[in-house]
Amino acid sequence: MAISEHPLRKSVNAGIKYGLDFASLDACVAAGLDPWTWENGGYPRRFQARVVAWHKLKGLIATHTEDARNIAAEREARKAK
Repeated sequence: MAISEHPLRKSVNAGIKYGLDFASLDACVAAGLDPWTWENGGYPRRFQARVVAWHKLKGLIATHTEDARNIAAEREARKAK
């Protein structure tokens, strides 16, 4: 099962949504790339797509890691009672 299909059990959905333009610029900045070059076609499209995919995967990993921590903390709290 892909990480994007794996259900989250103990995470909070902030309900924040944004478009692909912001997502791609966010990925550009997170990768330490130049936004001006990014916006003006200075990077190859395939490279940009890989940067956006990397950034999305990085976010999914962080979300699932936090979900696992929340589950483990809840389990430990039940044991302590």
